[in-house]
Amino acid sequence: MRKVAIIGIGHGKFGVRSDASLRELTFEAIKACVDDAGVPLGEVESMVTGIAGDEFSIALQPSAQVHDYIGFDPKPNFRVEGACATGSMAVRTGWMNVASGLADLVLVVGVEKMTEVLPVWPRTSWEEEGMPPGNMPLARPFRVIMR
Repeated sequence: MRKVAIIGIGHGKFGVRSDASLRELTFEAIKACVDDAGVPLGEVESMVTGIAGDEFSIALQPSAQVHDYIGFDPKPNFRVEGACATGSMAVRTGWMNVASGLADLVLVVGVEKMTEVLPVWPRTSWEEEGMPPGNMPLARPFRVIMR
């Protein structure tokens, strides 16, 4: 395996961002990252996008929307999702792409907009829904925490 290094980092402004879409938030972070690395986006060979769930983006296939928005087509974009470990999975997937020799330069990005989640489960208790606490969907706890 080859050695792997993180050569640039970036993030957008954190907080309730009603001024920007999910794609715009992602673009902010990507621009900051490629600027920090001193590498044009055109030199990046593949991308890994970590998004924990479609319900956090109010869209199906949000990683494909991000991919198109930044003009990354026709290069590959791998979407990963692993609940609270999504960010770690994204970094690991990017590392595997470089370490294996599949790519020399990989962009790893994570984005979610949890303040605009649709009210999928309007009830207030899991017992009312007939669901034991161990089987609760993730969208509701995050929606409650982020309000």
